[in-house]
Amino acid sequence: MSDQQISENLYVYKDIEGQASLEEVLLSSLEWQSQVKGELSAELPVAWQTVDHNPPNFGYSSSVYWFHLPLLNAAHFGSEWVVEVAYPVLDYVDLYVVKDGDVQSFYKLGDKQPFSNRVFEHRNFRIPVTLSPLDQVDIYIRVKTSSAVQVPVRLWGYGGVMKHDQLDVLILGVYFGLLVVMALYNALIFLTVRQKSNLYYVLYVVSYGLFQASLIGLAYQYIWPSGIHWNDQSILVSLALSLVFGTMFIRSYLDLRLSSPRLELFYRAATWLGLVCIFLSFVLSYDFMIRVMVYSSTIICLGAMAGGLYLWRSIGRSIQYFTLAWLFLFAGGLILALNKFGILPRNLFTENASLYGSAVQVILLSMALVEQINMERKKRFAAQQRAIVQERLAREAQEHALTLQRQDNERLEQRVLERTAELEALNDKLQELTIRDSLTSLYNRRYLDMKAEEEYKRAQRDRNALAVLIMDLDNFKQINDCYGHQFGDACLVATAKVLSDNVQRTSDTVARYGGEEFVAILPGASKEKARYLAEMIRLNIMSLEMMFEGKRVPLSMSIGFVSTKPKEAGRYEELIKLADEALYQAKDEGRNRVIGANES
Repeated sequence: MSDQQISENLYVYKDIEGQASLEEVLLSSLEWQSQVKGELSAELPVAWQTVDHNPPNFGYSSSVYWFHLPLLNAAHFGSEWVVEVAYPVLDYVDLYVVKDGDVQSFYKLGDKQPFSNRVFEHRNFRIPVTLSPLDQVDIYIRVKTSSAVQVPVRLWGYGGVMKHDQLDVLILGVYFGLLVVMALYNALIFLTVRQKSNLYYVLYVVSYGLFQASLIGLAYQYIWPSGIHWNDQSILVSLALSLVFGTMFIRSYLDLRLSSPRLELFYRAATWLGLVCIFLSFVLSYDFMIRVMVYSSTIICLGAMAGGLYLWRSIGRSIQYFTLAWLFLFAGGLILALNKFGILPRNLFTENASLYGSAVQVILLSMALVEQINMERKKRFAAQQRAIVQERLAREAQEHALTLQRQDNERLEQRVLERTAELEALNDKLQELTIRDSLTSLYNRRYLDMKAEEEYKRAQRDRNALAVLIMDLDNFKQINDCYGHQFGDACLVATAKVLSDNVQRTSDTVARYGGEEFVAILPGASKEKARYLAEMIRLNIMSLEMMFEGKRVPLSMSIGFVSTKPKEAGRYEELIKLADEALYQAKDEGRNRVIGANES
């Protein structure tokens, strides 16, 4: 049956303490259904709720969740069904088949139970349900897990489940067969060329394949069906090993030790982080460690894509394959995450997006390694050819040799000129980086102090007005505490975009002053123009659509400003102080407002 049909008839009850018995749950369900039908007039506490979409997703929670799925056979002939919970990493899954208040069947499943407890030898949790003509039963599912509480409930006829399993086995067989072939192929290449990148690639593919097998339940079904305690641990360990060998592969493939020592240090630290995570996975909780490793893997994946894009044109097709490989892996994981959170519909593509993405990644990385080897061979062949040509030319007349020497000198001079130009461009870029804030790309305080002093002296000399705006996001500490620093950084980046869009004159300067404070220097701006610009900024900040878990988080900004003609004996710090005092006044008067300084 479709997810829509399931979700319309699936109900959930959250047992926070985890102490509710089946009898209490049945009684609560009957009372709630009677109240919904209007049979009870008394207002009872709302315990059961309808499920908005299938699969239900409640994130990481220590509570117990009960699900109720009523089944009615309206036909005059019997029918057989299979009820499935299609998320194999749930710890405890108890399924009850209840008829007229009595338990007909009870199944104790979950990956904390031996695999032999399962009725069907399948990676997901399945039970049979037989319905007589005009018969009705109620399926109750109790779920408690340290992993994310995702409970995709499916209802199959026997023909439908067999057809689905055939396609599922085909997809998984092709996927893991591909991993095995790619691992063996590159292992043979490593034995031939002794290139470390191929060895790290093989270890990464094996680790990631083991992670996927553990995540989708195949490892528990076929490799360690009795390894109850190791089953959850295997997900963390294999993912940490993927992080270790993935970063080692990136370091070796991009040759970061020579091309980028800073990135080499970053990825070396990431490798050590993966090794530490292996140890910590035996000590800390599953939900904490899986979050740490997923976030770390995402950063590593994005970093690999960024490095590939940076070198996109400089190396050739091998780096293009490398970059696209990490892009497909990231896209597959993103589509799967959006599917799990109910943003994308659940279908054959979205459910297996991670497999598709990683399969394409494995193929592209193998192509990148082959292309890299071919490029090295072409370079060596070209070098040999040049050597042969030079040797033959050297044996010719002395005049010809002198001509070649002169040509070589000219080429060397040209390369020196080109390298000098490159170094000058890099120096310009480094100079730009020293005056920019790394998060918002606005100017930093160091540049602001220099620019403000310069504009202050110019305004003194020309006797022009100079305006200073100091802006501060309201309640930013609470935003960081409630939604996390990553969301807080996103708010700062969005605020910087608003400031850049509004402060557009080439003579104006906008900078991050520190934390959530920003400063704008506006040469020649009158008090009215400064106030107008401040109000525009404040209104644009209020209109930002900052979303967290599907909900809008409102932002506001308090702004203090001053506009005056600088005194001959004054300093720009005096304007900063006046604007700062106006900002504090705006904060004291309730925030989200613009206050001008009372300059003399």
